[in-house]
Amino acid sequence: MERETAKGQVAGVAGLADTRATEVGDLRLALARAVAGRKISDDAIAAVAKKLSAGKLRIRGIDNCVYGICIDYFFDTDEWTKALPELVRSKDSRVVGIEIFPWGIPVPDIYRVRVQQDFQEFGGQAVRQQV
Repeated sequence: MERETAKGQVAGVAGLADTRATEVGDLRLALARAVAGRKISDDAIAAVAKKLSAGKLRIRGIDNCVYGICIDYFFDTDEWTKALPELVRSKDSRVVGIEIFPWGIPVPDIYRVRVQQDFQEFGGQAVRQQV
């Protein structure tokens, strides 16, 4: 599956896993896709993308989840333990949950850390609507 980045380049995979850096434009596109079907303004998406790009850690995926937006970070060492305080200490959003999943058998060689966040800019609209 191909996708277009903010700079108009076509990448071979959907998601942010193939990006080298967490750029505002790429985050904005990923956020827009994650909240597609919701009534969220472009300005709100741009504001959240700007906040996310200010972080030191590289974002590898963005998705819609029960409490708002899920942001995936991948680590190939145990550095995720040192990154947790930064991920939890978010002044721009409310962290609702964190999931840590070790990939690899029998010894985990990649860790996925998924942070569930609720941003004020989304006003609770990023949450999946009940039908």
